[in-house]
Amino acid sequence: MRGGALWLSGQRCFQMWLLLTICFGLYSGLVGSQAALAFSFDEAIERCRQTVGRPIVRACMWSRRFDVTGQSGGADLNTCKAWATPRVRACVRTAMTAAFGRAKVERTIEHCRQTLGRPIVKACMGSLRDGAIATNRTAALEACRARATPQVRSCVRRRLS
Repeated sequence: MRGGALWLSGQRCFQMWLLLTICFGLYSGLVGSQAALAFSFDEAIERCRQTVGRPIVRACMWSRRFDVTGQSGGADLNTCKAWATPRVRACVRTAMTAAFGRAKVERTIEHCRQTLGRPIVKACMGSLRDGAIATNRTAALEACRARATPQVRSCVRRRLS
């Protein structure tokens, strides 16, 4: 008889656990949807810097604390930050995709590239028509794209906010 009572209490415990798990899942879904509606680029950037960028920079600084000759001071903070930047950007893009959906993010980025980035790159390449493009077209194109990047980023931020 005692075994049956233990089985009942175990079954009751499982049912309570299942109920709490379902309630917590629903609550998390509601809170998550509110978080998606209240997406902030500044918060996403800061979160990615702290969770992705900071460990990379720390590891880079630690591994380069000595230069080739064994002298201390071989680490360069700017070099380590530059090494972490693409991973932080990927983290922010993942956060944007999670908040808005991949299709909307991709459409927005493409729209901003076509409406803002392309005219800036065309004008920049037009101004470099002389000997600069003839020697190294790829470097000139990258420089022009770098000139257009801040405007494209601000357009994406405006459209998704």
